[in-house]
Amino acid sequence: MDIFDITKLPDKYTFNQESLSEEKYIDDNSLFVYFCISQGLFSGNNDSDSQAGFLFFHPFEWTSIDFIAFLLSVSESYGLIIENIKTIIPAIEDEYEVSFEPKEYMGAYKWILELKEKEPNREEVALFNKFFTDTASVSDIERALIYANRIVPFKDKKNEFGLSKEIFGKIIAYTSFSITLNSFQKNKLKNDLNSYLEAFIQEKLIKNRKSKRIGNTFVEQSENIFTFKKHSLLFKEYLQKMQNDFGNFITIENTFEERFPNLKYPEAEIIRKRYTGRNFLFLHILLAFKKQGFIKISLLCSNWDYHEDEMLTYKAKIEILPAFFSENQSKKISFDEDKGFLILNDSVIKFRKFTEQYHTLRIIFNNKNLEKEWMFSEIAEQMDFAKKYTDKDFHNYFSAIKRRVSAETGLKDLFLTTNQSVKINKDYL
Repeated sequence: MDIFDITKLPDKYTFNQESLSEEKYIDDNSLFVYFCISQGLFSGNNDSDSQAGFLFFHPFEWTSIDFIAFLLSVSESYGLIIENIKTIIPAIEDEYEVSFEPKEYMGAYKWILELKEKEPNREEVALFNKFFTDTASVSDIERALIYANRIVPFKDKKNEFGLSKEIFGKIIAYTSFSITLNSFQKNKLKNDLNSYLEAFIQEKLIKNRKSKRIGNTFVEQSENIFTFKKHSLLFKEYLQKMQNDFGNFITIENTFEERFPNLKYPEAEIIRKRYTGRNFLFLHILLAFKKQGFIKISLLCSNWDYHEDEMLTYKAKIEILPAFFSENQSKKISFDEDKGFLILNDSVIKFRKFTEQYHTLRIIFNNKNLEKEWMFSEIAEQMDFAKKYTDKDFHNYFSAIKRRVSAETGLKDLFLTTNQSVKINKDYL
Protein backbone atom coordinates (compact mmCIF):
# COMPACT_ATOMS: atom_id res chain seq x y z
CA MET A 1 0.00 0.00 0.00
CA ASP A 2 1.38 3.37 -1.06
CA ILE A 3 1.87 5.95 1.68
CA PHE A 4 0.91 9.53 0.77
CA ASP A 5 4.08 11.60 0.52
CA ILE A 6 3.25 15.10 1.75
CA THR A 7 6.51 16.47 0.35
CA LYS A 8 5.76 15.37 -3.21
CA LEU A 9 4.28 18.10 -5.38
CA PRO A 10 1.30 17.27 -7.63
CA ASP A 11 1.75 17.47 -11.39
CA LYS A 12 -0.98 20.04 -11.97
CA TYR A 13 -2.71 22.78 -10.03
CA THR A 14 -6.45 22.23 -9.48
CA PHE A 15 -8.34 25.39 -10.39
CA ASN A 16 -11.66 26.61 -9.02
CA GLN A 17 -13.87 26.36 -12.11
CA GLU A 18 -17.30 27.96 -12.30
CA SER A 19 -19.08 28.06 -15.64
CA LEU A 20 -21.63 30.62 -16.78
CA SER A 21 -23.49 28.05 -18.87
CA GLU A 22 -24.50 25.39 -16.33
CA GLU A 23 -27.49 27.33 -14.93
CA LYS A 24 -26.03 27.04 -11.43
CA TYR A 25 -25.27 29.96 -9.11
CA ILE A 26 -21.63 30.99 -9.24
CA ASP A 27 -19.75 32.92 -6.57
CA ASP A 28 -20.47 36.67 -6.57
CA ASN A 29 -16.70 37.19 -6.81
CA SER A 30 -16.49 34.88 -9.83
CA LEU A 31 -19.19 36.90 -11.58
CA PHE A 32 -17.21 40.06 -10.83
CA VAL A 33 -14.09 38.58 -12.45
CA TYR A 34 -16.03 37.40 -15.51
CA PHE A 35 -17.47 40.91 -15.87
CA CYS A 36 -14.05 42.57 -15.51
CA ILE A 37 -12.52 40.31 -18.16
CA SER A 38 -15.43 40.98 -20.54
CA GLN A 39 -14.85 44.73 -20.11
CA GLY A 40 -11.16 44.38 -20.98
CA LEU A 41 -10.03 45.54 -17.54
CA PHE A 42 -7.04 43.17 -17.56
CA SER A 43 -5.93 43.96 -21.10
CA GLY A 44 -3.42 46.67 -20.18
CA ASN A 45 -0.77 47.49 -22.77
CA ASN A 46 1.99 48.19 -20.25
CA ASP A 47 3.18 47.10 -16.81
CA SER A 48 1.43 49.84 -14.87
CA ASP A 49 -1.93 49.18 -16.57
CA SER A 50 -1.74 45.45 -15.82
CA GLN A 51 -0.69 46.01 -12.22
CA ALA A 52 -3.48 48.56 -11.71
CA GLY A 53 -6.04 46.08 -13.00
CA PHE A 54 -4.83 43.43 -10.57
CA LEU A 55 -4.88 45.95 -7.73
CA PHE A 56 -8.32 47.46 -8.22
CA PHE A 57 -10.26 44.52 -9.64
CA HIS A 58 -9.02 41.77 -7.34
CA PRO A 59 -11.95 40.27 -5.35
CA PHE A 60 -11.02 41.25 -1.81
CA GLU A 61 -12.46 38.06 -0.38
CA TRP A 62 -10.04 35.95 -2.43
CA THR A 63 -6.34 35.46 -1.87
CA SER A 64 -3.93 36.16 -4.73
CA ILE A 65 -3.75 32.41 -5.31
CA ASP A 66 -7.55 32.18 -5.70
CA PHE A 67 -7.60 35.20 -8.00
CA ILE A 68 -4.77 34.29 -10.37
CA ALA A 69 -5.86 30.65 -10.54
CA PHE A 70 -9.39 31.69 -11.54
CA LEU A 71 -8.05 34.12 -14.17
CA LEU A 72 -6.03 31.27 -15.66
CA SER A 73 -9.06 28.98 -15.59
CA VAL A 74 -11.34 31.43 -17.40
CA SER A 75 -8.61 32.31 -19.91
CA GLU A 76 -8.10 28.65 -20.71
CA SER A 77 -11.81 27.91 -21.13
CA TYR A 78 -12.30 30.83 -23.56
CA GLY A 79 -8.93 30.51 -25.30
CA LEU A 80 -7.77 33.97 -24.17
CA ILE A 81 -4.16 35.06 -24.58
CA ILE A 82 -2.09 35.73 -21.45
CA GLU A 83 1.04 37.81 -21.93
CA ASN A 84 3.12 40.58 -20.37
CA ILE A 85 3.73 38.51 -17.21
CA LYS A 86 5.53 40.69 -14.66
CA THR A 87 6.55 40.24 -11.02
CA ILE A 88 7.37 43.17 -8.74
CA ILE A 89 10.53 41.68 -7.24
CA PRO A 90 11.53 44.92 -5.41
CA ALA A 91 8.31 44.71 -3.39
CA ILE A 92 9.20 41.17 -2.31
CA GLU A 93 12.72 42.26 -1.43
CA ASP A 94 11.36 45.10 0.69
CA GLU A 95 9.36 42.63 2.78
CA TYR A 96 12.45 40.53 3.56
CA GLU A 97 15.16 43.19 3.70
CA VAL A 98 16.95 43.54 7.05
CA SER A 99 19.94 45.60 5.91
CA PHE A 100 20.38 48.10 3.07
CA GLU A 101 24.20 48.40 3.20
CA PRO A 102 25.23 45.68 2.72
CA LYS A 103 22.06 44.08 1.28
CA GLU A 104 20.82 41.37 3.59
CA TYR A 105 17.55 39.49 3.63
CA MET A 106 15.76 37.13 5.98
CA GLY A 107 13.33 34.23 5.74
CA ALA A 108 12.14 32.71 2.48
CA TYR A 109 13.87 35.27 0.25
CA LYS A 110 17.21 34.65 1.97
CA TRP A 111 16.65 30.91 1.52
CA ILE A 112 16.02 31.13 -2.24
CA LEU A 113 19.08 33.36 -2.78
CA GLU A 114 21.28 30.93 -0.84
CA LEU A 115 19.80 28.01 -2.79
CA LYS A 116 20.77 29.76 -6.04
CA GLU A 117 24.39 29.71 -4.88
CA LYS A 118 24.43 26.16 -3.51
CA GLU A 119 22.13 24.30 -5.94
CA PRO A 120 21.64 26.39 -9.09
CA ASN A 121 20.02 23.47 -10.94
CA ARG A 122 17.18 22.97 -8.45
CA GLU A 123 13.67 23.37 -9.90
CA GLU A 124 12.78 26.02 -7.31
CA VAL A 125 15.77 28.10 -8.44
CA ALA A 126 14.98 27.77 -12.14
CA LEU A 127 11.35 28.71 -11.48
CA PHE A 128 12.30 31.67 -9.28
CA ASN A 129 14.71 32.95 -11.96
CA LYS A 130 11.89 33.00 -14.53
CA PHE A 131 9.90 35.42 -12.39
CA PHE A 132 12.98 37.38 -11.35
CA THR A 133 13.86 38.06 -15.02
CA ASP A 134 10.23 38.53 -16.21
CA THR A 135 10.48 35.53 -18.54
CA ALA A 136 7.81 33.40 -16.82
CA SER A 137 5.13 31.64 -18.87
CA VAL A 138 1.60 30.51 -18.00
CA SER A 139 2.94 27.04 -17.18
CA ASP A 140 5.45 28.68 -14.82
CA ILE A 141 2.61 30.47 -13.04
CA GLU A 142 0.80 27.14 -12.69
CA ARG A 143 3.93 25.57 -11.22
CA ALA A 144 4.34 28.47 -8.79
CA LEU A 145 0.70 27.96 -7.75
CA ILE A 146 1.50 24.34 -6.90
CA TYR A 147 4.36 25.39 -4.61
CA ALA A 148 2.30 28.22 -3.08
CA ASN A 149 -0.62 25.91 -2.35
CA ARG A 150 1.33 22.90 -1.07
CA ILE A 151 0.39 21.33 2.25
CA VAL A 152 3.06 21.91 4.88
CA PRO A 153 2.79 20.55 8.45
CA PHE A 154 3.34 23.18 11.11
CA LYS A 155 6.63 21.60 12.15
CA ASP A 156 7.98 22.04 8.59
CA LYS A 157 7.09 25.71 8.11
CA LYS A 158 10.71 26.79 8.63
CA ASN A 159 12.33 24.13 6.46
CA GLU A 160 12.56 24.14 2.67
CA PHE A 161 9.00 22.84 2.21
CA GLY A 162 7.55 25.76 4.11
CA LEU A 163 10.03 28.28 2.69
CA SER A 164 9.31 27.29 -0.91
CA LYS A 165 5.57 27.58 -0.22
CA GLU A 166 6.11 31.04 1.25
CA ILE A 167 8.36 32.49 -1.48
CA PHE A 168 6.16 31.34 -4.35
CA GLY A 169 3.11 32.61 -2.51
CA LYS A 170 4.81 36.01 -2.44
CA ILE A 171 5.62 35.72 -6.14
CA ILE A 172 1.98 34.99 -6.95
CA ALA A 173 0.91 37.97 -4.81
CA TYR A 174 3.16 40.35 -6.77
CA THR A 175 2.63 38.90 -10.27
CA SER A 176 0.36 40.44 -12.89
CA PHE A 177 -0.32 39.89 -16.58
CA SER A 178 -2.53 41.10 -19.39
CA ILE A 179 -5.43 39.14 -20.88
CA THR A 180 -6.20 39.75 -24.55
CA LEU A 181 -9.58 39.03 -26.14
CA ASN A 182 -10.40 39.16 -29.84
CA SER A 183 -13.84 40.32 -30.97
CA PHE A 184 -15.24 36.78 -31.18
CA GLN A 185 -14.07 35.90 -27.66
CA LYS A 186 -15.39 39.18 -26.25
CA ASN A 187 -18.81 38.61 -27.82
CA LYS A 188 -18.89 35.00 -26.62
CA LEU A 189 -18.08 36.05 -23.07
CA LYS A 190 -20.62 38.89 -23.10
CA ASN A 191 -23.31 36.58 -24.50
CA ASP A 192 -22.59 33.99 -21.82
CA LEU A 193 -22.82 36.71 -19.16
CA ASN A 194 -26.12 37.91 -20.63
CA SER A 195 -27.52 34.38 -20.65
CA TYR A 196 -26.41 33.77 -17.07
CA LEU A 197 -27.93 37.03 -15.82
CA GLU A 198 -31.16 36.29 -17.67
CA ALA A 199 -31.30 32.89 -15.96
CA PHE A 200 -30.79 34.71 -12.64
CA ILE A 201 -33.60 37.14 -13.47
CA GLN A 202 -35.91 34.31 -14.55
CA GLU A 203 -35.02 32.37 -11.36
CA LYS A 204 -33.73 29.38 -13.31
CA LEU A 205 -30.45 29.03 -11.42
CA ILE A 206 -29.96 26.24 -8.88
CA LYS A 207 -27.46 25.79 -6.06
CA ASN A 208 -23.96 24.81 -7.09
CA ARG A 209 -23.23 21.88 -4.79
CA LYS A 210 -19.55 21.62 -5.67
CA SER A 211 -17.31 22.99 -2.92
CA LYS A 212 -14.28 25.07 -3.81
CA ARG A 213 -11.12 26.23 -2.15
CA ILE A 214 -10.97 29.88 -1.07
CA GLY A 215 -8.30 31.26 1.25
CA ASN A 216 -6.84 27.81 2.02
CA THR A 217 -10.17 26.36 3.10
CA PHE A 218 -13.03 24.58 1.37
CA VAL A 219 -16.26 26.59 1.19
CA GLU A 220 -19.78 25.76 0.09
CA GLN A 221 -22.55 27.89 -1.31
CA SER A 222 -25.46 28.84 0.93
CA GLU A 223 -28.36 26.40 1.07
CA ASN A 224 -30.75 29.33 0.58
CA ILE A 225 -30.19 32.20 -1.85
CA PHE A 226 -32.81 34.92 -2.19
CA THR A 227 -35.02 34.76 -5.27
CA PHE A 228 -34.58 37.44 -7.91
CA LYS A 229 -37.90 38.92 -6.75
CA LYS A 230 -36.50 39.31 -3.21
CA HIS A 231 -33.18 40.65 -4.52
CA SER A 232 -35.04 43.17 -6.67
CA LEU A 233 -37.31 44.33 -3.85
CA LEU A 234 -34.40 44.95 -1.45
CA PHE A 235 -32.20 46.60 -4.07
CA LYS A 236 -34.97 48.88 -5.36
CA GLU A 237 -35.65 50.09 -1.83
CA TYR A 238 -31.94 50.83 -1.34
CA LEU A 239 -31.56 52.66 -4.67
CA GLN A 240 -34.73 54.66 -4.12
CA LYS A 241 -33.52 55.89 -0.74
CA MET A 242 -30.10 56.79 -2.18
CA GLN A 243 -31.77 58.61 -5.07
CA ASN A 244 -34.01 60.54 -2.70
CA ASP A 245 -30.98 61.65 -0.70
CA PHE A 246 -28.37 62.25 -3.42
CA GLY A 247 -29.97 62.26 -6.87
CA ASN A 248 -29.47 60.06 -9.92
CA PHE A 249 -25.65 60.00 -9.92
CA ILE A 250 -24.56 58.13 -6.81
CA THR A 251 -21.92 55.86 -5.30
CA ILE A 252 -23.40 52.79 -3.65
CA GLU A 253 -21.84 50.04 -1.54
CA ASN A 254 -22.82 46.52 -0.61
CA THR A 255 -24.74 47.20 2.58
CA PHE A 256 -26.33 43.75 2.61
CA GLU A 257 -23.57 41.81 4.38
CA GLU A 258 -20.73 42.40 6.82
CA ARG A 259 -17.56 44.03 5.56
CA PHE A 260 -14.28 42.19 5.18
CA PRO A 261 -11.17 42.73 7.38
CA ASN A 262 -8.52 44.80 5.62
CA LEU A 263 -5.32 44.45 7.61
CA LYS A 264 -5.19 40.67 8.01
CA TYR A 265 -6.82 37.83 6.07
CA PRO A 266 -9.32 36.15 8.42
CA GLU A 267 -9.23 32.59 9.68
CA ALA A 268 -10.78 29.74 7.73
CA GLU A 269 -13.92 29.53 9.86
CA ILE A 270 -14.85 33.14 9.08
CA ILE A 271 -14.47 32.50 5.34
CA ARG A 272 -16.64 29.38 5.54
CA LYS A 273 -19.37 31.23 7.43
CA ARG A 274 -19.39 34.09 4.91
CA TYR A 275 -20.03 31.67 2.08
CA THR A 276 -22.59 29.44 3.78
CA GLY A 277 -24.50 32.48 5.09
CA ARG A 278 -24.58 34.53 1.87
CA ASN A 279 -28.23 34.88 0.81
CA PHE A 280 -27.95 38.19 -1.08
CA LEU A 281 -25.67 38.42 -4.13
CA PHE A 282 -24.83 42.11 -4.48
CA LEU A 283 -22.92 41.87 -7.76
CA HIS A 284 -25.57 39.65 -9.31
CA ILE A 285 -28.39 42.13 -8.72
CA LEU A 286 -26.20 45.10 -9.66
CA LEU A 287 -25.35 43.61 -13.07
CA ALA A 288 -28.94 42.38 -13.51
CA PHE A 289 -30.26 45.94 -13.01
CA LYS A 290 -27.69 47.13 -15.55
CA LYS A 291 -28.92 44.51 -18.00
CA GLN A 292 -32.52 45.56 -17.44
CA GLY A 293 -31.69 49.17 -18.24
CA PHE A 294 -32.43 50.48 -14.74
CA ILE A 295 -28.90 51.73 -14.04
CA LYS A 296 -25.67 52.61 -15.82
CA ILE A 297 -22.38 51.58 -14.16
CA SER A 298 -19.37 53.86 -14.59
CA LEU A 299 -17.15 52.13 -11.99
CA LEU A 300 -17.27 48.83 -10.16
CA CYS A 301 -14.54 47.88 -7.69
CA SER A 302 -13.84 47.54 -3.97
CA ASN A 303 -13.47 50.49 -1.58
CA TRP A 304 -9.81 49.56 -1.00
CA ASP A 305 -7.42 52.41 -0.25
CA TYR A 306 -3.77 52.74 0.65
CA HIS A 307 -4.45 53.61 4.29
CA GLU A 308 -6.02 50.24 5.15
CA ASP A 309 -8.15 51.96 7.76
CA GLU A 310 -11.56 50.85 6.50
CA MET A 311 -13.06 47.37 6.25
CA LEU A 312 -13.63 46.21 2.68
CA THR A 313 -16.77 45.95 0.58
CA TYR A 314 -17.80 46.36 -3.06
CA LYS A 315 -18.82 49.75 -4.36
CA ALA A 316 -20.12 51.10 -7.65
CA LYS A 317 -20.58 54.51 -9.21
CA ILE A 318 -23.89 54.44 -11.04
CA GLU A 319 -26.48 56.55 -12.79
CA ILE A 320 -30.12 55.66 -12.09
CA LEU A 321 -31.88 55.68 -15.47
CA PRO A 322 -35.48 56.70 -16.30
CA ALA A 323 -36.58 53.06 -16.68
CA PHE A 324 -36.07 52.61 -12.94
CA PHE A 325 -38.87 55.10 -12.27
CA SER A 326 -41.15 54.05 -15.12
CA GLU A 327 -44.61 52.82 -14.22
CA ASN A 328 -44.31 50.49 -17.18
CA GLN A 329 -41.26 48.60 -15.89
CA SER A 330 -43.11 45.34 -16.35
CA LYS A 331 -43.10 45.79 -20.13
CA LYS A 332 -39.75 44.34 -21.04
CA ILE A 333 -40.19 43.85 -24.79
CA SER A 334 -41.53 45.93 -27.70
CA PHE A 335 -41.12 46.47 -31.45
CA ASP A 336 -40.66 49.91 -33.03
CA GLU A 337 -41.96 49.41 -36.57
CA ASP A 338 -40.93 52.91 -37.68
CA LYS A 339 -37.27 52.08 -37.00
CA GLY A 340 -37.35 48.30 -37.22
CA PHE A 341 -36.09 47.97 -33.64
CA LEU A 342 -36.83 44.95 -31.46
CA ILE A 343 -36.30 46.35 -27.95
CA LEU A 344 -35.44 43.98 -25.10
CA ASN A 345 -34.73 45.74 -21.83
CA ASP A 346 -31.52 47.66 -22.60
CA SER A 347 -30.81 45.78 -25.85
CA VAL A 348 -31.88 47.05 -29.27
CA ILE A 349 -31.81 44.70 -32.28
CA LYS A 350 -32.30 46.32 -35.68
CA PHE A 351 -34.16 44.52 -38.49
CA ARG A 352 -34.13 45.85 -42.02
CA LYS A 353 -37.52 47.38 -42.79
CA PHE A 354 -40.03 45.64 -45.05
CA THR A 355 -38.25 42.27 -44.99
CA GLU A 356 -40.18 39.13 -44.07
CA GLN A 357 -38.56 39.12 -40.61
CA TYR A 358 -39.61 42.74 -40.11
CA HIS A 359 -43.23 42.09 -41.15
CA THR A 360 -43.63 39.02 -38.95
CA LEU A 361 -42.46 41.02 -35.93
CA ARG A 362 -44.67 43.98 -36.87
CA ILE A 363 -47.77 41.80 -37.07
CA ILE A 364 -47.15 40.03 -33.77
CA PHE A 365 -46.44 43.24 -31.84
CA ASN A 366 -49.37 45.15 -33.36
CA ASN A 367 -51.68 42.83 -31.50
CA LYS A 368 -52.57 44.06 -28.01
CA ASN A 369 -52.41 40.54 -26.63
CA LEU A 370 -48.72 39.71 -26.73
CA GLU A 371 -49.42 36.33 -25.13
CA LYS A 372 -51.30 35.16 -28.22
CA GLU A 373 -50.06 32.08 -30.04
CA TRP A 374 -49.96 32.80 -33.76
CA MET A 375 -50.50 30.16 -36.42
CA PHE A 376 -48.11 30.80 -39.29
CA SER A 377 -51.12 30.77 -41.63
CA GLU A 378 -52.57 33.74 -39.69
CA ILE A 379 -49.40 35.76 -40.18
CA ALA A 380 -49.37 34.86 -43.87
CA GLU A 381 -52.89 36.28 -44.27
CA GLN A 382 -51.68 39.70 -43.06
CA MET A 383 -48.68 39.72 -45.37
CA ASP A 384 -48.55 39.44 -49.16
CA PHE A 385 -51.14 36.73 -49.76
CA ALA A 386 -50.04 36.32 -53.39
CA LYS A 387 -46.63 35.02 -52.30
CA LYS A 388 -48.14 31.77 -51.01
CA TYR A 389 -46.02 31.56 -47.83
CA THR A 390 -45.64 28.10 -46.29
CA ASP A 391 -45.33 27.15 -42.63
CA LYS A 392 -41.72 26.21 -43.31
CA ASP A 393 -41.03 29.75 -44.57
CA PHE A 394 -42.16 31.26 -41.28
CA HIS A 395 -40.34 28.66 -39.27
CA ASN A 396 -37.16 29.68 -41.09
CA TYR A 397 -37.87 33.41 -40.53
CA PHE A 398 -38.22 32.87 -36.80
CA SER A 399 -35.16 30.64 -36.67
CA ALA A 400 -33.20 33.56 -38.15
CA ILE A 401 -34.80 36.03 -35.72
CA LYS A 402 -33.97 33.80 -32.76
CA ARG A 403 -30.36 33.53 -33.89
CA ARG A 404 -30.12 37.33 -34.00
CA VAL A 405 -31.67 37.68 -30.54
CA SER A 406 -29.42 34.98 -29.09
CA ALA A 407 -26.26 36.50 -30.60
CA GLU A 408 -26.98 40.00 -29.28
CA THR A 409 -28.67 39.31 -25.93
CA GLY A 410 -27.92 35.70 -25.04
CA LEU A 411 -31.67 34.86 -24.95
CA LYS A 412 -32.39 31.60 -26.76
CA ASP A 413 -36.05 31.16 -25.87
CA LEU A 414 -37.65 34.56 -26.51
CA PHE A 415 -39.87 33.08 -29.25
CA LEU A 416 -41.35 29.61 -28.81
CA THR A 417 -42.01 27.92 -32.14
CA THR A 418 -43.59 24.73 -33.39
CA ASN A 419 -43.80 23.58 -37.01
CA GLN A 420 -47.00 25.61 -37.41
CA SER A 421 -47.00 28.39 -34.80
CA VAL A 422 -45.09 30.95 -32.75
CA LYS A 423 -45.62 32.82 -29.50
CA ILE A 424 -43.59 35.13 -27.27
CA ASN A 425 -42.28 33.42 -24.15
CA LYS A 426 -44.43 34.84 -21.35
CA ASP A 427 -41.37 34.94 -19.07
CA TYR A 428 -40.26 38.06 -20.99
CA LEU A 429 -43.58 39.88 -20.98
